[in-house]
Amino acid sequence: MGIHVDFVNFDNDDQVADCVQKGITKLIWLETPTNPMLRITDMEHVATLARDNGCLFAVDNTFCSPYFQTPLDFGADIGAF
Repeated sequence: MGIHVDFVNFDNDDQVADCVQKGITKLIWLETPTNPMLRITDMEHVATLARDNGCLFAVDNTFCSPYFQTPLDFGADIGAF
């Protein structure tokens, strides 16, 4: 189906930026807080990276209810709760 996936450590901004290819990357999918380590990612930073490269930004925050974390307010295009 032509789908390529890169798994990236979102604690490393350079690694994230290196994986995003303008015009090729269609979606950045992020889980925050992560399971099981509960790491938090700077969603605004990732949203800017996605916007600058013309791709969608989706956040899975299943571990945190929308009452405590609202990805759309931090620039996400899609929030999966």
